[in-house]
Amino acid sequence: EISAIPLLININIKNDESDFVAKPGDMITFALKYKNNGSISFQDVIIRAKLIGDRFEQSSLASLGSFNSGTNIITWNASQIPELKLINPGQEGEVNFDIRVRENINMKRFSDKNFFLKIEAEIESPTVPTDLAVSKTISKAVITIKIMGRAGLNSYALFRDAKSGLINKGTLPLKVNNLTQFTLHLEISSSDTDINNINLVANLGTGITATGEIISNASSKPTINARTSEIVWNIDKVTAGQGILNEPLYAIIQISVTPSANQAGNELILLNNISLSANDSFTLKKVELSNEPVTSRLIFDPSVIGDGRVLP
Repeated sequence: EISAIPLLININIKNDESDFVAKPGDMITFALKYKNNGSISFQDVIIRAKLIGDRFEQSSLASLGSFNSGTNIITWNASQIPELKLINPGQEGEVNFDIRVRENINMKRFSDKNFFLKIEAEIESPTVPTDLAVSKTISKAVITIKIMGRAGLNSYALFRDAKSGLINKGTLPLKVNNLTQFTLHLEISSSDTDINNINLVANLGTGITATGEIISNASSKPTINARTSEIVWNIDKVTAGQGILNEPLYAIIQISVTPSANQAGNELILLNNISLSANDSFTLKKVELSNEPVTSRLIFDPSVIGDGRVLP
């Protein structure tokens, strides 16, 4: 004969999404809901929640329960929640806690990926129904939540770029009616999860043209539409750890510009409308990133001094 569970507990996430996926840095509220599903009252009830894994930011925990950071267990009893002193038949309630998902966890090997948050909850009482030959009443519940990876997108320009093997012609500062070349760098990285179906798009700035020199360490190179000045780079997959444990996937595009008289006194936009879309292969969620325009200020080129403005 199977008896119904007299003291129930469930773990819920206070979030509007039905298929919740955590992100590094998220603050999440967990609710442990309990109910007396039996015909007798339960006394001196204790509720525990064990945090499993190293993805919880312990210092961010907020709860009425007491927390043991050595065992990663939160405990609630009647001294904190008076309703736990006696739970009558049909009575229900909840305890909750807030905790942040850790952000700064560096990968150490390529197998360090596809992480979960996991919580094991338990409710117990010394009260036992007369038809059960046990010393106490216990009920348990478990929840696991997938954590999204962290994709990265870098975009910048260099004038002196001997490391790439491309030599840029012209001089700086930029000058009206004088040609100068730069190399645009696009870099993609991924931590904690693989990403796939990557689509990076951007637009060359007004008056910017590509020389045709493109270098990449990926299986595919960006394409450039000369009529629309649009750059498109499609990549099948970026493995977790790319750009963390080794160099990122990169593309280097050489461009040239001859400033016009109406551009004198201004810095130039070399690349704008930079965005990346992809799929997180672990959580199946969409990844979307965007960057600020790349300008002739060349903030990533330590050899260049100046504000990137065009001289008359």
